[in-house]
Amino acid sequence: MVSSDSKGLDVNTDGSAKIGTNDPRTGSKTLHFWYGEDFTFNFSKEVAISEAGTYEASIYAQGGDVGDSSELTISASCGDTTVTSENVTLEGWKNWKLLKTSIKVTDEMIKAADGKLTITVNAKMPAKAWGSFDDATLVLYPEEKIEPEKPAEPEQPVKPAEPEKPAEPEQPVKPVEPEKPA
Repeated sequence: MVSSDSKGLDVNTDGSAKIGTNDPRTGSKTLHFWYGEDFTFNFSKEVAISEAGTYEASIYAQGGDVGDSSELTISASCGDTTVTSENVTLEGWKNWKLLKTSIKVTDEMIKAADGKLTITVNAKMPAKAWGSFDDATLVLYPEEKIEPEKPAEPEQPVKPAEPEKPAEPEQPVKPVEPEKPA
């Protein structure tokens, strides 16, 4: 979402959020926000996808003066399905918090959404709240393709073993008679 070129990032704001260089987590750019009155904004990015699996979308945020009524979430949408993260509260300058959500996407969902997944960050902030977003990621955990097992070859019947022949009885040894003296 916030990348060095920010191509394809759709920011909907009343002027409270803009790409800038204030306090990046990494790199040189962030999406920074501040406004003198209560404000809301969102930004989103549409991503082309072609593979089914679980997609994890995340972005880091830091900021302050957000009060108890602020709302900050990230969501992922594909077709008619949207999954939204828990609300995250910002707790100060360079105290980066991770917003994260996961969505399981099927081949049917990809087809219905024309191969598009949309990631959106929504914010509702009180007057004079400030902060920035950085380091957005989208990670695919592919579905494991489980090949059906081949049916086991039927076992060939085992031919019963021939019964053992009884051992030949030992022939008694004929006693040797002692020689008779001559």
